[in-house]
Amino acid sequence: MLGGAPQGNNPATNGEMAIILFLCGAIFPGILGTVSLTTEVRKEGLFIRFTPIHLRYRRIDTAGTIIKIREYSACDEYGGYVVKYGDSGESYTIGGDRGVEITSRKGETVLIGTRRPEELSSALYLTFAPTRGS
Repeated sequence: MLGGAPQGNNPATNGEMAIILFLCGAIFPGILGTVSLTTEVRKEGLFIRFTPIHLRYRRIDTAGTIIKIREYSACDEYGGYVVKYGDSGESYTIGGDRGVEITSRKGETVLIGTRRPEELSSALYLTFAPTRGS
């Protein structure tokens, strides 16, 4: 109901709405509680996976890339958290405001949010010797 009047051709009853709201309130937070971002530096490249969103790891090519540690605003730059695509490129973040930005030879950027950006940057540099950004 909207303003006391039923909406649509087949509106839900109050009981049905209560069940729907309960399920959304119980299930959605449970799913959010299981979201995790796994980042692995392997000799084949950088691999990231958002569980439970991605079924497999996504490979990010690191050949000839520029990497830099930077602060960011997930909401302002990318429109929110998790997997986002914005004017600034792709973003893989759960929270926080620091990460590692990877820019490909083509100029495409990927931001990986992490609590340990120095460690990720060093692992990428030691494994692939990309160019460090300022």
